[in-house]
Amino acid sequence: IPRPTPDELDEINDLAFRSETLVHGAPSGIDNAVSTYGGAIYFTKNPETGEVRMDKMTVPELDMVLTNTGVPRSTKKLVAGVGDMYREFPSAVGKT
Repeated sequence: IPRPTPDELDEINDLAFRSETLVHGAPSGIDNAVSTYGGAIYFTKNPETGEVRMDKMTVPELDMVLTNTGVPRSTKKLVAGVGDMYREFPSAVGKT
């Protein structure tokens, strides 16, 4: 199977983002971008304008183990919890 062209990858990413929107409400776009293009991404969002920036990062190769715990979770609720923590403790949740 040939690797998708850059335009095809962009279309895949757009469709994946739209699907995430249906499931999660207002996703960041990180999941679909990493899944489509691979690698690691540095994500920033301007709190005043809402502008999102995602820059590809160069990171050393590493071994990783993924597992399914069988415990269902709601990404939407988890992200909302981070927002609540940021509002209550902005210096602790801000940039590092």
